[in-house]
Amino acid sequence: MLEFLGGLAGAKAFGVSPRGMRWAVAGMLLAMIPALLLLMPLLIFIGLLAGGLLGEYQEHRNWGRACKGAAGIAVGKIGGIIAKSIIAVVMILYFLLATVPALLRG
Repeated sequence: MLEFLGGLAGAKAFGVSPRGMRWAVAGMLLAMIPALLLLMPLLIFIGLLAGGLLGEYQEHRNWGRACKGAAGIAVGKIGGIIAKSIIAVVMILYFLLATVPALLRG
């Protein structure tokens, strides 16, 4: 969920059009099937970027603006991944701090 919200926030910050967002989501969904079959999650990210790039180009007919929109989607997605990773590390540390002392006591 954080990755999705991060992608939305990045897209909004970089001025991505609604069409660009729809194409980004469509690209991500289309890339999911081969990505899951081939065990390559990077394909989902590539599909998201390609869809956003094509959607923005269709909307504005300007590659510079389309690249800016795709960059916004990428920045937001990466920000969401980083936030999710930080939360995971905090959860692991909390678990370890709660269980290791009890295990050491016997």
